[in-house]
Amino acid sequence: MRIQNSRTGLAIMGMMMISLLIASSPVSAATNDSIERGCAGDSTYFLTGKSDADTTGSMSMFEEDLTNEESVTLDPVSINSFSGPNLVASWEMAVPATIHESDEITDSGEMVLHVRVSNADAIILNSSIVVEIGGDEFTSDSGGSGGAQRIAQGDSELTYTIEYNSNLSAGRGEDVLVSLYVTSAMFEFAGQSPKVEFIWGSSNVASNIELPLVLMRASIEEVRATATSALVHTELSSLLLDDIFAHDEYMRMEILANGGTVRSTSTVTEDLPGDSLAIVFTVPITIEAPQTFTVKYNPPGPVECILEGEFSVTETSGGGGLDYYYPEREPSTLGTSDLAIELQVTVIDDVIQHTTHLTFTGSMNLWVRWGIDNIADENLTSSSIWKEMGSEQLTSRERIRGDIEDAEIQAFISHMNQGQNLLNFLSGRMGLDSDVLLGASTRLDLDVLQTEVLVEDRAVRQELPFVLQITSKRPYGGASEVLYAQPLNSLGLDVWSSASFEGELSLGWADGVSAVAATDGVDHTRRRSVTTSSIMVSIPDLIAQGDLDSIHYTIGTFWTSPVVSVATVILGPVMIIGICFASGGLQTLPKAVLTSLLVAALNTGLHILAINILMMLFIGIVTAVGSVALFGRQKSEREKLLEYLGEI
Repeated sequence: MRIQNSRTGLAIMGMMMISLLIASSPVSAATNDSIERGCAGDSTYFLTGKSDADTTGSMSMFEEDLTNEESVTLDPVSINSFSGPNLVASWEMAVPATIHESDEITDSGEMVLHVRVSNADAIILNSSIVVEIGGDEFTSDSGGSGGAQRIAQGDSELTYTIEYNSNLSAGRGEDVLVSLYVTSAMFEFAGQSPKVEFIWGSSNVASNIELPLVLMRASIEEVRATATSALVHTELSSLLLDDIFAHDEYMRMEILANGGTVRSTSTVTEDLPGDSLAIVFTVPITIEAPQTFTVKYNPPGPVECILEGEFSVTETSGGGGLDYYYPEREPSTLGTSDLAIELQVTVIDDVIQHTTHLTFTGSMNLWVRWGIDNIADENLTSSSIWKEMGSEQLTSRERIRGDIEDAEIQAFISHMNQGQNLLNFLSGRMGLDSDVLLGASTRLDLDVLQTEVLVEDRAVRQELPFVLQITSKRPYGGASEVLYAQPLNSLGLDVWSSASFEGELSLGWADGVSAVAATDGVDHTRRRSVTTSSIMVSIPDLIAQGDLDSIHYTIGTFWTSPVVSVATVILGPVMIIGICFASGGLQTLPKAVLTSLLVAALNTGLHILAINILMMLFIGIVTAVGSVALFGRQKSEREKLLEYLGEI
């Protein structure tokens, strides 16, 4: 799950704004009272899952979950067994976030249920909907006004209107149950096997209901100031946080200060107990007076959730403390994370070496820095990967909070270089394909695996880049090798907001590339120098890149190497001058030299572009033969006359 601010959010069709203005009062390294509200978002929830009288379906706010059409069928046999209201189908969910009486929620809603009548002119149906939220119950009859309703043959929609209590209150996690009851039904002019179906669950039959629920609770807990910025600490609480952030196109957030003149979307995220998330915005302003901060969340649906409050703060650094946000708990990888991959592949003596630089910032960077700073901490949760890293000696060291120390880095490196740890970390935590980056998916396939951490600033801050350098070596097996394939797995596409790839294959003077296979979606460049040959590929946007795009290469023999190519460049002019001189003497030399220079320039360009050496050799031979024909020794008039007389 993640927040992806760089992508386009759901279009805002309307706005609901609540401004909570808090009077400012000077404090020292503290904030005013927190502000909090419930964010309703879109009140429409779609019916999903199988359901009948014995099975309860579910509800979802996301249209993407409408994947399977479901239905329940009534026929004359089942209808004749009715004796009062009979439960036909039901759907349930949990209250996402606590509902307070002061929250602005819908006071009425509609349920739209798709109906299909077959083998009858119509059906007279008497049905009702019962909505239970916590300890409250709300009922509506078909048509919204009670009584029987005639539904003609074919597909149509039943509409139920439910009046809710505007002062509804319910706790997070309490049950929400929507039940469909049929009291009586009668077919008109029924044919053979008449039936009525209630259908839901797919995009074509998106049966849904409007519910008076709060999607999440949002709050501004405090505002702290540093020398250069303000840290606005907000919290979100909802049972649906994972689902909201998994559907990244639905959720955007931003913060405004100074009446909107300063805008920031940079966040630090920290998982909290109880399905809550702390989000800290870093706003680049200097606090000189009470400031009004506005936090905007775009939950699913055409509604903005807006928090606004005035805070009076002073600097929190205290002349020596942290002047940035340091999470109290293990931070989340949610949020904005940017990744740059640089891959250098070299082949020396039939050994392939991959040198990979992973440079990243944002939430993933903060999580790694914080984890290394808290490595082997016994107070971490049992699910934290950082808890078991390190040694007993490390846990007893005096460690500085907020700074990564050499001993902590060494503990991290030592752990990564053991067994399958690094490969599992790359694939399971960073969402990267180790087979592409390291040339292998298991440690057993590698002769050498070394990890290094290259960081200049050791502070635990998300905006500072973190560089992980990985070196791996393995023997070349003689088959086609992968220079580029999509390095982001399914997890990586969720973790990273942006990602780029720069790759280069470098071969020595005695090795060359015999074949390169690249899909249409990947551009690459081939180059030769006097002593090396290379293939370079640049992918600026990995997230938009196709999964099937790739570049494969095959290492050739000595005859495809740069040294042979250079020899070919030299050989062409030599052949032209030599053959022309042998056939025509000194009089052909000026034209032969000029031609050889042109061929040398052409073949040099082909050499640099790493064109097939046979092409270069062919140009040299053809040009030499052509030069003899054009510039060869010309016979004098006397020789021509004597030759003519001789023939006579």
